[in-house]
Amino acid sequence: MTVQNVMTEIRNLSVEEKLELLRTLTHTLRDEWHPPPRAGSPVSRVRGLLKPDGPTPTDAEVMDAYTDYLMEKYSRCARYSTQM
Repeated sequence: MTVQNVMTEIRNLSVEEKLELLRTLTHTLRDEWHPPPRAGSPVSRVRGLLKPDGPTPTDAEVMDAYTDYLMEKYSRCARYSTQM
């Protein structure tokens, strides 16, 4: 029997028979299908994404950058509110 013949026969089944076929196929696939294992743990795969391009900034450099960001952010808000 070809796949096309099976597909034609499936269309002729009742809903209950289709559901039983689906259950059987699901159990068969679950038992037989084994996905390929992934290389390394999830942590080791993500670690490279988190690595900075250059040297890691110091706490003082991070604080300065954050302060600059906040000053820029809120100076725009202040300019916007005075224009209204």
